[in-house]
Amino acid sequence: MVTTGPAAPDREAAGRTSIPERMRADLARAMKARDRVAVSVLRATLAAFANAEAPPAREAVTWPPSAVGRLVEHRRIDLSHADHERIVREEIADRRVAIAEYTAGGRHDEAATLQSGVALLAGYLA
Repeated sequence: MVTTGPAAPDREAAGRTSIPERMRADLARAMKARDRVAVSVLRATLAAFANAEAPPAREAVTWPPSAVGRLVEHRRIDLSHADHERIVREEIADRRVAIAEYTAGGRHDEAATLQSGVALLAGYLA
């Protein structure tokens, strides 16, 4: 059974917090409610945000590297609200493609699960 109650985006807080902050709060609620679909969707989208924040890899590596044997923290790229919305839209688009493929293949249960994820993500764009 797929539910979106506990993990539904908190519309009251929508104006005050960023999309990732709202998703992290909703992820905690979804985990407590044991809503596997919401947990999966939120984790995947938060990972997409983290990947977008990663700095580009350097093309030329200097040798010998100056950080051998120690951890080096790189600055993350600051994403705007528009960037977060774009990423959420991309996640929705990817799921819609998969829904069409699952439906064409007769896998309606999987398509329904993905559709509930689309509905959850769409709530962050409203």
